Amino acid sequence: MFRVLRRKWSSPPHDRYDTFTVMTYNLLSNTLALNNKHLYRHCAQSDIVWRNRSRRLIQELRSQWLDIYCLQEIDKEHYVDLFQPAFRDWGYSGVYKKRNGSKTDGCAIFFRNSTVKAIRLLGVNYDENPFSKKENIGIVGIFDIKHRDETRRVCLATSHIIFHPTYGMAKIAQLRMLLDNARTLIEDQKADIPIVLCGDFNALPYSTVLRYLTDANVDVSAIPEWRLSGQVSHAPCTFKPPYENKITAFHNAFPDNGHGFLPSMNVSTTASVTKCTADTTTTIVDATATTSVVSTAATATTTTSTTSTMLTQHSALAWSASDLRSLIRKSKKEWIESAESSTNNVTDTTIPTTTATVANLSSTETSANPNNLANTHTIFSSDKGTNAITSTVRTSQQQYPVGGGVICQPFSLKTAYPFFAGEESARRQGSNRSPKGAPWTTFHSGGKLVCDYIFHGQLRVPVTDSPTMPVVVSQKLRVDGILELPCAELHHNCVRGLPSEECGSDHLSLVARFKFV
Repeated sequence: MFRVLRRKWSSPPHDRYDTFTVMTYNLLSNTLALNNKHLYRHCAQSDIVWRNRSRRLIQELRSQWLDIYCLQEIDKEHYVDLFQPAFRDWGYSGVYKKRNGSKTDGCAIFFRNSTVKAIRLLGVNYDENPFSKKENIGIVGIFDIKHRDETRRVCLATSHIIFHPTYGMAKIAQLRMLLDNARTLIEDQKADIPIVLCGDFNALPYSTVLRYLTDANVDVSAIPEWRLSGQVSHAPCTFKPPYENKITAFHNAFPDNGHGFLPSMNVSTTASVTKCTADTTTTIVDATATTSVVSTAATATTTTSTTSTMLTQHSALAWSASDLRSLIRKSKKEWIESAESSTNNVTDTTIPTTTATVANLSSTETSANPNNLANTHTIFSSDKGTNAITSTVRTSQQQYPVGGGVICQPFSLKTAYPFFAGEESARRQGSNRSPKGAPWTTFHSGGKLVCDYIFHGQLRVPVTDSPTMPVVVSQKLRVDGILELPCAELHHNCVRGLPSEECGSDHLSLVARFKFV
């Protein structure tokens, strides 16, 4: 057994029956570790070997009995071989989405069956927006949190945002796409449910990219694009603001001029004909609706599919719990063979006038016996598996001024971890860098940085502001405690970089406990 770092909660739970816990953790893909050995030259070779790292990671994940795990940089084969079986045995269900193209890693969400129930799950492909042709992806879901006899609903969004230090506007665009999809799912619920946003955002706490999440609005023309994420040190610049920063292209990519405040009463979704191939489909997973809810099955041609990958869902197909359990039992070899068979047998299908394809995870069988949904695991299509819902915004009822480079996003968000202390001072100094000696979430030869976050909040314009929406009591979240970062202990142990004997990744996990208020 490996030694696990002792980490304490910042405060004891006030009421453990009315709280839930969320972890975000970049596990360091083995493929990326091998391709970037220069970042780990201070580490012992044994600490880089996947066999050792994987054991440390599993031990660390198992040491925390959490409700929801949001994990980044999981290689697809390791999800199938290691993480999915482990979480299944621990009583969790999960969803995984690989990055697009030739990338081998992706993101996953695991949730404990005894306390969390998935309502809807949506994979987001950032390369489907003309502004951000990158392979990164995100996952958004609606979950019911069960406490005693009560159930409360929350939206969860996680992602691994593009790393490239100078692509500040691309980072903002990816976050905007993730939050727009979260807003769509929340508005479909017709209730002002809170959101938890977490992941590896590859931006420093004082950067414009992070202020885009925390502030009412930001002026992206005030700093050149290569400095927006704070990852690049100061360099001589002969130009003065305002900077162009592809602002016009950003506004064109997001038709509401980048403000994103309009509730559903002012948004009209444009229906379009979607051609689905083995690599293109929109997949929204609904874990509670019965088969009768699905209506698009009659309008689409049924295609050959497999219960192992969800690689292609051209029509609204009903999935039984037994089918999903067969996915869990499949070995790696069977999983790959069935995936290849599915891809070879797929025929093109056109779905007329639809903006999303709904895959229903329950049937008459599962409705009769809710326990059949235990330990279900889904793998989203890896290449363009989900189309973002395109929409055009009518601004006849509400007008928002466009201040050049001033943009914002639809949620009011707060951070769970106190990375933003002294932020006003940092802004006055014009610095995007974290103060010296501040906490960090990743540590390698590139330095100690904060790039992982957990946010929580609500829509700026409540869904129930619309006269057509019923009045629903708004639920909010309060941070009831965080798992403190072991930066001081690692420094005391003279750790020169991660991974190490205590840590299986070059990142530290963040864990927050939330309470409904």
